[in-house]
Order: sequence, then structure tokens, then C-alpha cells
Amino acid sequence: MGRNVSFREPLSLDLPAANTDSIDSIPAIDVGEEDEDSTPRASSKSTLETALFKTIENAENGFHRAIGSKNWIELDQLLGEVETKKAQSATAAIEPNEGEDDAPENDESDLYGLNEAGRAPLHLCCMNPTPEDLLFRTLSAAPDIAMVPDKNGCLPLHLAVSSGRNTRFVEKIIEFHNEALWTRDESGNTPIMLGIEKARKRQQLQTKTDKGPLWCFSIEPTKEHLQLEVEKTWHQVEVLLGNRQKAKVPLCDHEHMYIKGLFESAAPPTTVELAILLGKEALKKEENVQSSIIPCIREQYPSTVLQKLIEACPQGLPKVQKDLSGRGIVALHYSMGSKVYDTSWPERLSFRTRLDRSSESAL
Repeated sequence: MGRNVSFREPLSLDLPAANTDSIDSIPAIDVGEEDEDSTPRASSKSTLETALFKTIENAENGFHRAIGSKNWIELDQLLGEVETKKAQSATAAIEPNEGEDDAPENDESDLYGLNEAGRAPLHLCCMNPTPEDLLFRTLSAAPDIAMVPDKNGCLPLHLAVSSGRNTRFVEKIIEFHNEALWTRDESGNTPIMLGIEKARKRQQLQTKTDKGPLWCFSIEPTKEHLQLEVEKTWHQVEVLLGNRQKAKVPLCDHEHMYIKGLFESAAPPTTVELAILLGKEALKKEENVQSSIIPCIREQYPSTVLQKLIEACPQGLPKVQKDLSGRGIVALHYSMGSKVYDTSWPERLSFRTRLDRSSESAL
């Protein structure tokens, strides 16, 4: 029968590097200000208990074996049997025939069977290079599994993100269970943290031979092509952040360090702007602002990004200017990369005018 679980308090661990490739492009997401009520919504305990009650422990079955051996033809046949029974059951319930017994039983229990690691077929589909059609059909046949963690505390969303499943499928899981976006596994990782680590590693390979700032206003075709490739790499992270914004759930304490990581990795400007909006609490700490501003300028992000970063900081601008080098933000902005990419000078000049005005008002 169903698993006997206890509902844990959130973990408070020192975060290890998240264990972490088909990623598409995304248009910029238009996000608004956070509502006052931005507290994470708790899962419906009764709904989760219902999902857990359906699961069957130590019940590895044909679905597990087909996915484990990557026998997609067999998985297709097994799903077809479940789908046929579902359709027959639904038809009989709507149009019962006289003289016939009750509607045929909709036997989908195998999709709720758990192996020794506490994983249902959906978990395994998320971990393996399952064809897209079969991914969606497995989720649709047993959507409750989207809220069932395995023995490592990983929900299907964690596994899908860390294993590089496509973004359309990730969005579909979120539709069924968006609270997975801020759920931590046993190692303390949320799907956003796992997605950032995966994107960072992929970008390191993409930019291995690149020289100079990534987001400068260069007219070099190779640089523009690289920027597009990097945007594709970070697309899934941007989708995860965008859905957190829709849910009005800001980044949690253990996710704040990843704002700095986004700048250091030279993530796309639209991704960084979302993280700034969701991580305003982190930017109340001066050390976080300083450690974010320096790589922000070094990679020559658009001045709009730097402006949002400064606006998110509650301290006065003169205080923020005390970076480790002893130079202020303006000096740092002029000194990094300016000799190579002359096309960025108008951008810096325009920004300095606005920055000087901000300094006067802060004083």
C-alpha cells in the first residue's frame, strides 16, 4: 500500500555543488514587482498524502524494466494498454450498456509502483533520454507522481532538470506541481540551483576559447553567435525563474548565493534580471552586492542590468562604491574592457550620467 512518510522541516545544510543537455531559446519574460505576500505556498498535505497512498513500495515492474533498458517500443506498448483501459473506463462511465457489468477497471497501478530507490516510472523517464512523446504520455497517465519524492528527496522536476530533459516537458511538470520549484532534495538543492549548475558547466565549454567580455556591444559576428548560444543554454533556468516569479515566490536563503554565480558565469542579461527581482533579500547584504557588481561590470552587461542591481540595494550608493580595489563603481566601469571594445563607450557614458545623479541623491 501507500508509503508511510513524515513531513520534514526544510533542510538547513551547507550547500554542496549541485549535481548536474536539449535546450531551446526563449523571449524575454516580462515580470512585474513582487506582491507583499510572497511567502512560499505549502503543498496541500491532503493532496500529497493521496498521491503517496497510491504508490506501492518495492513494486518494480515492466515499466521500470522497459525504461531502464531503454526499450522504448515496449514502453509505448505498456502506455498504450493503460491509455486504452482509461478510454474504455471513461466511455463506459458515460454510456453504460444494459446487461454489461460495471465499467472495466482502469489499471494504472504499475505507474505508481516504486523500485528500491523509491522511484516510479516517471522518475526513471526523467533520468533517461526518453523520447519526448513517451515523456509526456507517462506524465499524463500518472500526474500525481509529479509530487512524489524518491528516497533522495528528488521530485521528477529535480531529475528532469539535472538530466537535461527538454524545457517543454519541464514546463509541463510545473503545471502539475509548481511547488516543486522551491522544494529541496536531501542535498538541499532546488531545481533552480540544479539548473544553474548544469548551465554553468555547459557554458564553460562554449566560452572556453572566447576572449574578452561576453555581453559587450561588439559587432563581431562570432561574439553575437556565441551570445545566442549562451542564451539557449540558460533558457531552462530562465523558464524556472519565470515560473517562480509567476508563483510570487522569491528565492529562498539557500538560493541567494546563486545570484553571484549568475554574474560570475556571465549568464544572459534577461536571466540575471529575473534573479535580481527574485533575490532582493540577498542584495540587502553589502558583500553580496559587491561580489555581484564587479563581475557585472567585468562582463560589460547592459547598463540596465547594473542599474537594477544598484536599485535593489537598500544601502546608499557611496557605501556600495567601496569595493575591494578601492575604486568606485564608475572607475571600475571605465577601467574594465574599455580599451578593446570601443563601441561600449557610449553605453558607459550614458550610464555615468545617470550614476552621478544617483550618487548626488544618495548623498
